[in-house]
Amino acid sequence: MMIILPISASGGLGYLASGHLDMWIFLQTLAGLTVGAWMGAKMTHLAPLPLLKASIVALPTIGGGIMMLFH
Repeated sequence: MMIILPISASGGLGYLASGHLDMWIFLQTLAGLTVGAWMGAKMTHLAPLPLLKASIVALPTIGGGIMMLFH
């Protein structure tokens, strides 16, 4: 999940290049992703494997569904 960090950073640089970057939101997002990825990497061994497999599919699916319904 650490791949999210460089993706977020490159997205922020894209907004910066186009002049649409809100630095405060960018820094909050970057910090949250860094801490979340680190904690997730440290804590995944505590969860049962079937739960992890289901979560990897369910959470993006639920997020996508919410975005489709409410945006």
